[in-house]
Amino acid sequence: MGSMSMVHWLVVLAAMALLFGGGRIANSMGDLGKGLKAFRREMADVESSPALSRLEAPGDR
Repeated sequence: MGSMSMVHWLVVLAAMALLFGGGRIANSMGDLGKGLKAFRREMADVESSPALSRLEAPGDR
């Protein structure tokens, strides 16, 4: 009873589409995808950059 089945998710998505409209949900999901892509890109940049020492401040580079 505690888990959500696929039917529950479909009902929730249908209710959201009725309340907010399909276009608004699609735009929100697109924005979420762009945000995740930017986050992954920044994480890759951080991993590839040299590590800062404890005494070096980020503005000192």
